[in-house]
Amino acid sequence: MLAAVTAWAAFAAYSSPTQPAHVATVAEAYELSGLVASPRHANWYWTHSDGWQTEDTVSACSGLSGSFLAECQQIQRARIWALQIDPVTHAVTESRAFSLSNPAWALNPFIAQNNDWEDISVGPVRSDSKTGNLVIAATGDSKHNPMMDSSREDITCNTRRLIELAEPNLADPASTTWTPWKIYDMKSWVGVGGIKSCNVESLVVSSIEADGPTAYLVSKTRGKLLARSLAESTGRDPETPRAAPDSTLAYRPSVTYVGTLREAQGLRITAADSNGADVSLLAPNTAGHPCQILSWKLGSSGLGAILTGASPAKRRITCNRHAEGLAYTRDARDPSVVTKHLMAIADGQSSTSKFFYWYLPDG
Repeated sequence: MLAAVTAWAAFAAYSSPTQPAHVATVAEAYELSGLVASPRHANWYWTHSDGWQTEDTVSACSGLSGSFLAECQQIQRARIWALQIDPVTHAVTESRAFSLSNPAWALNPFIAQNNDWEDISVGPVRSDSKTGNLVIAATGDSKHNPMMDSSREDITCNTRRLIELAEPNLADPASTTWTPWKIYDMKSWVGVGGIKSCNVESLVVSSIEADGPTAYLVSKTRGKLLARSLAESTGRDPETPRAAPDSTLAYRPSVTYVGTLREAQGLRITAADSNGADVSLLAPNTAGHPCQILSWKLGSSGLGAILTGASPAKRRITCNRHAEGLAYTRDARDPSVVTKHLMAIADGQSSTSKFFYWYLPDG
């Protein structure tokens, strides 16, 4: 939950340049992208893959070939993972996978097909819950697996969306599935504000904007900021077809161009999160820039205004060029309390389920 923000002049440095990389292997969790701490279950984090590849080896798909194999891979890629990370040693002590409750949704690019999921965030608190839902940003450009219509026209940028779901119950060992609650379709933003691609890899959700809960997204290159309402009326349930962009329906595809981030030129922005007091974005290693965190402190101005109008504090951290997830940690005993410490995760390679992650203590 975000408040408005103001410029941040004093920010304690993360003691991360000396922090070692942690390594874990979770079977079939390929190319992890996105990370968020559970708001209900202490020391658990949610993550997901960012696409499906033909070389993926999934036990459920053994013996299949052709279109049957491709469909099985897509169904398996639509899983989300919960990782239990020890708050002292920072080792992954347990992992759980959650499949879609309706496998057919995983084959539908307008519902829950994993055609390049890029980030995950805690969403707004709804009337029937005490904690926020989860929101997945299906906002990558899917360049390796483009979406084609019946005439073979690339419609990838017309299928970008946010997927809101109730957090699966990690206290129940029998819980093994997840279900999309609302789909928030996004109108293609290619060409808006000079944006050349529909690849957006960072998501932050604000619940106290004047216009209601809002998702803010940052393009991977050029630091372009977009916004999308998360008001319930602007989302559709999975069984409702996507509306046309020129429709008058409340849940029609929409997006608002906000502007360009201050001092983000030349950086690749791949992840974001907030702890309710601060907002941080991750820029991994590139040929010209070290891995770093860009941070703003919440205050009295609007989130969009501060990200585009105020200079961030920049702190160099330890990570690699594959880092694609960033999350504020939560209190080890009370997950409703968010700390100032961060966790970053790297997506690794498509051929292995080994991944790297870094604990980044504040100060």
